Amino acid sequence: MEEKQIFCSFKEHAEINAKSYCDECKLYMCNKCDNFYSNFHQNHKSYDLNNNIKEIFTGFCKEEGHLNKLEFFCKEHNQLYCAQCIVNINIKNLGKYKNCRLCHIEDMQDEIQKRVKDNIEFLEELSKSIEEFINKEKIIFENLNQNREELKLNVQKIFTKLRNELNAREDKLLIKIDTLFEEDKILKECAILPNDIKISLEKGNKLLEEKNNIELNSFINDYLKIENNINKINLIIKNINEANKYLDIKLKFFQENDEEINK
Repeated sequence: MEEKQIFCSFKEHAEINAKSYCDECKLYMCNKCDNFYSNFHQNHKSYDLNNNIKEIFTGFCKEEGHLNKLEFFCKEHNQLYCAQCIVNINIKNLGKYKNCRLCHIEDMQDEIQKRVKDNIEFLEELSKSIEEFINKEKIIFENLNQNREELKLNVQKIFTKLRNELNAREDKLLIKIDTLFEEDKILKECAILPNDIKISLEKGNKLLEEKNNIELNSFINDYLKIENNINKINLIIKNINEANKYLDIKLKFFQENDEEINK
């Protein structure tokens, strides 16, 4: 099937091929428009049509051979379907469309709106405690850093007496100490939590404010993005809590007496 050519939404560039697409503004942009747009809307995400076209939500089904609007919702799989998808379910009753609980998207409007409200309440509650959570993580790693510095000082004192013979061994041990205190990954995960929560809150509030001005399937798709972000946040918190079980361990370097060191 020949790929459809997409042109820039700006009327003066209507004959220029589009380079990117903004899901929030529903605009296709050529290279010139994309550069201007990126500077003008710093918080908007645009998708590169060459790499991310599958991530763009147009309101139509992206299954091969399906050109229909997404008008059905499966409660079992939490997914939007078109009429052609429904035909596959009714005829074959096999594959990924098996055991679906289907309804028209209009029948889901009230339920999705309630879910969005529930998600907002959850995110608001989470945002109240996340600062305390991050501060607790910082204290843990401050203590770890203090222990690390003490440990490095002790190692350096010992290797002053062994410098001529064991200089290479000291370097290896210092590097190993650093690897035992790799906090960067967890701290980075902590750092992205407030922004992810803020984005989901803003998106949820915007959905409720503009629910009557957007396509229903677009409304449901944006709700699904919020739920996916919440799942990601919960997974990060779970991973951090698991890691914290092992962070209170304090390592020490026990030096021997001078006689033993000389040996």
